Amino acid sequence: MKFTSVFFLTIFSISSPLHAALAAGDMSIIGFRTDATDAIAFVVWTTVVAGEKIHFTDAGFFADGTLRDSEDVMTWTAPLGGLAIGTVVVISSPDSPGTVTVNLGTVTDRLNGLAAGGDQIFAGTTAFPDTGDTTAPGSSYTGTLLFGLDTSGAVGWDAAAVNTFTSALPSALNSLGLNISFGDVDNGQYIGSRAGLTLAQFKTAVTTPSNWITSDDGPTFGALSATPFGVIPEPSTTLVGSLGLLALLRRRR
Repeated sequence: MKFTSVFFLTIFSISSPLHAALAAGDMSIIGFRTDATDAIAFVVWTTVVAGEKIHFTDAGFFADGTLRDSEDVMTWTAPLGGLAIGTVVVISSPDSPGTVTVNLGTVTDRLNGLAAGGDQIFAGTTAFPDTGDTTAPGSSYTGTLLFGLDTSGAVGWDAAAVNTFTSALPSALNSLGLNISFGDVDNGQYIGSRAGLTLAQFKTAVTTPSNWITSDDGPTFGALSATPFGVIPEPSTTLVGSLGLLALLRRRR
């Protein structure tokens, strides 16, 4: 009996990890609209508890890693019950005084200044500064950056934020699966597989531009998809669970 209890505690720990602070790559931006109405879609790659906040801005970063914080900021808060891995959130931010809409959770402020001529979007764990500081060095960001998206006009991030349309890639996001960059496009959305891949495979897939559709025509492009992702367990996790179950069955004989 003691063995059985320990076993189930172990399995519970594998399938229901304790909540930890969000880390880089725990979410990905998988859609954006800069033609009216401005909107973003993001997917979470970890369990998100009720009340968890993700903050967004379209301000850019200088080459020294400080923020040119003269643009919009927005905060999303997870709903009661939280979110499961693979859930997609879509936020639409019309020009004021239009109402911001979101399919899950709540939103304060808005990200309605996304520029069709090129822009960037960053997500982080704490609120982005909003001081109007446009000279380098800018404001420090003390939270954890989660993801970055760039549409500044050329494929590849800029060397620095020289205006509202440009941004350097912060070193914290300079790794595979943590950012994506496009040329000058108004709207874009991931259209690759949403089922049958592991977390690592999905993070690579959603940051591969060839898996996206883009358009400069908002009405034709349409709304962003909220279809969730069906993530399969990593092979190592499956193996551990299978070995544990086999040990239990042998023990109970």
